[in-house]
Amino acid sequence: MANAPIELPETMQAVMCHAPFDYRFEEVPVPEIGPGEVLVQVLLAGICASDAKCYSGAPLFWGDIVTHEFPLEQHNQAFQMVLEAKDSIKVALKP
Repeated sequence: MANAPIELPETMQAVMCHAPFDYRFEEVPVPEIGPGEVLVQVLLAGICASDAKCYSGAPLFWGDIVTHEFPLEQHNQAFQMVLEAKDSIKVALKP
């Protein structure tokens, strides 16, 4: 039994990291997936200690020289549902 295709919106909401202490809740384009990738919908999300360290500009994340391209999307500690997959994907879940 095949599932009906899901009508995806053009945009989604995301927390974007522009710099330490500069996180913004923004509307961004829904990414297009490529071969071997899946598109997931975040149903629930949390904040962990490393997120707080990143927000405050901790050297563990930022280092002495910033090499990240900004803005960055934050997606950690999330409960997600697969919406779309390219090719055949095997998913392994561990409790």
